[in-house]
Amino acid sequence: MPLLWLSLAFLAGLGAAAALGAGLWLWAGLSLAALALSILEARFRPAWRWLAHWRRFGRVLAGLVLLAFCLGGLRYVLHQPAWQPRDLAYYNDSGSLRLVGVISAPPDLRDASVLVRVRVERLTSDSAPDKPVRGVAQVFLLPGDWRYGDRLELISEPQTPGENDEFSYRDYLAGQGIHSVLYQPRVRLLARNAGNPLLSAIYSLRASAHARINQLYPQPEAALLSGILLGLESDIPADVQAAFRVTGTAHIIAISGFNISILSGLFLMLFSRLLPRPWAALAAVLTITAYTILVGADPPVTRAAIMGAVGLGGLLLGRRQVGVNSLAFTAALMSLFNPLLPWNPSFQLSFTATLGMILYAGPFQSAFANWAERRLGKRWARRLAAPVGEYLLTTLAAQLTTLPVIWAQFRQISLVSLVANPLILPPQPLVMTLGGVSVIAALIFLPLGRLLAAITLPLLSYTIHLTEWLAGAPLAAIPLSDAPWFFAALFYAALLFLTFGRRQTRLRRWLKPATQIVLAALLAGLLWRGALSAPDGRLHLTALGLEGGRAVLIQTPGGASILVDAGPKTTLLSDALGRRLPLFDRSLDAVILTDRSAAALAGLPRTLERYPAAQIYWNAQSRATARRVETSLRALAVPTAPLLPGQAWDLGDGARLTVLADSPTGTALLVEYGAFRALLPGNFAPADLPNAGSFTAIYCFSDAQCAAVWQGRASLIFGESTPLSAAAHGWFHLTTDGTNIWISTQR
Repeated sequence: MPLLWLSLAFLAGLGAAAALGAGLWLWAGLSLAALALSILEARFRPAWRWLAHWRRFGRVLAGLVLLAFCLGGLRYVLHQPAWQPRDLAYYNDSGSLRLVGVISAPPDLRDASVLVRVRVERLTSDSAPDKPVRGVAQVFLLPGDWRYGDRLELISEPQTPGENDEFSYRDYLAGQGIHSVLYQPRVRLLARNAGNPLLSAIYSLRASAHARINQLYPQPEAALLSGILLGLESDIPADVQAAFRVTGTAHIIAISGFNISILSGLFLMLFSRLLPRPWAALAAVLTITAYTILVGADPPVTRAAIMGAVGLGGLLLGRRQVGVNSLAFTAALMSLFNPLLPWNPSFQLSFTATLGMILYAGPFQSAFANWAERRLGKRWARRLAAPVGEYLLTTLAAQLTTLPVIWAQFRQISLVSLVANPLILPPQPLVMTLGGVSVIAALIFLPLGRLLAAITLPLLSYTIHLTEWLAGAPLAAIPLSDAPWFFAALFYAALLFLTFGRRQTRLRRWLKPATQIVLAALLAGLLWRGALSAPDGRLHLTALGLEGGRAVLIQTPGGASILVDAGPKTTLLSDALGRRLPLFDRSLDAVILTDRSAAALAGLPRTLERYPAAQIYWNAQSRATARRVETSLRALAVPTAPLLPGQAWDLGDGARLTVLADSPTGTALLVEYGAFRALLPGNFAPADLPNAGSFTAIYCFSDAQCAAVWQGRASLIFGESTPLSAAAHGWFHLTTDGTNIWISTQR
């Protein structure tokens, strides 16, 4: 228990320092005060009766817990960069420089470029001739024969990594100790083999294995096996990766605890036949360490390797591993070396999934075994307990604790995961074993590798085709809006309470009814949400106030959903649609693009990945914009059609959508339902629409001048310079039955 409390305190200190932003001297002072308290507490604890209550938390001093907390905050503050002239990032965005450095990791091969990480050694500029510097740069090179250990001369401008609402490339690279980016510099190879000889040998083996996999297997099976064995995912087609994400089986194509646990068992079994058990455990630890380096040492791999090493080390010492203690210690140890890791999505998923399996897999399996024994008898219960527990209940346990992380990071929840994992996981140990043996055999004797590959290939094909089939099922995954931070806090607080609170005698009497009340409330909320989103025979127009753009969602009396325009930011648009679309129908019947500028279309492609569209109507005026958008639409298999003046769509129950006019700068649309008429004028003025008549409402969300131009032509004008302003009120949701109008706002 002391290890658990100290590890958690250290992690809490990291979070506190990130949230509070206190300075170095404050955390250093607090650490010294906590150290003094620890010494005093150890010296005088027998005489301090008021400290006795700490014993309930284990044999750990309160001062040590406080010290671990303060050291966590101090470590975070010390990790924050304070750029000096010796740091490469000090020269970001200051002009072209001559840099000399060594490739410090295996190159990442992409379709049109090669990403390499260069540990910069020296820098030359007009103001700083040939001076030593420190720092790692992410460098985008043209394809070529680049290897780990190459010493390069680079001439380019180091830049600060970019960020936007969708993704912070700056934070992503900062978590890996990288603060500078070079795009296609002039490059000259100075020397080979300037890196660590041991790492060179390991990375060379990885490259040889990757080449053999591509010789033995066709695509995309070769790409999948490269991901499973070597952690190389760049070759996996985007649609295959998306299928694994939708089905909740992405852990298969990324090296994770699942892969490491299989290999740990295999290595231990192999070495146990050759060596005494303690020495076999040590050999397995060393082999897993080498494999971790081989596949890139990403957070999930490192976590699994450390926990595997702790478990195997327990065999050496003859001690039983305690899962939660080991997990907390592993998280604290990894965060000690990189204090930004707790904010890494892979780190969060890996640790929360492992926590779920430690806490709940065993109880779930025991409960199922007891239920099966009562219902089916001991014979069938024993037969079912192992496969159901390993492939279904373990997955359920992992999903339970990863739910807030998946919601926050990916904004979608897989509904087929509990079906997909039991069907896809069983062959994977055989895939890893046979696939690994086939690659090793091919490195020695290629024909033998081909023979073993012929046995492994059907298993890989089965994995891919079944995953794609399940991903295509209706409601395979539900897109979600942004997760509020307090949801995660409440979720984990409730989960820990239900897990550990039941052990307290006072809580047992009301724990069960309280749990039932919470579940009933959640179910009621779900049903209420579904009822609110059901068709109600009215026309709904929601003006989505998107920063820097416009979008209007039309929901017809019959329940169809039509999106007009997209805006520049996927995050905002996806969140808005997630809040307005029906709970169990997350698709769009049509998308109409009246604004064809590049900025107005930037948020569309990734939004359509989450909310599929049956048809898109638009007139591409900019060739460059059209090419980018059409490439994305082809990848998503979304059909397109032109917008024509006079074109009309029957929206059901008398509702109608008409194209009034079209020009190179935009399109004007008219929505009608009974006596209600709403105009989306685009860039048109009243003189350009002489026969349009009068309107009930005009939506001028993106154009500040629109309200003034159309003033007096409608009772309701939604625009930036009117009382019905998105800046002032956020969204505008208009509902009409053709006669009456209801308006609500939501920020």
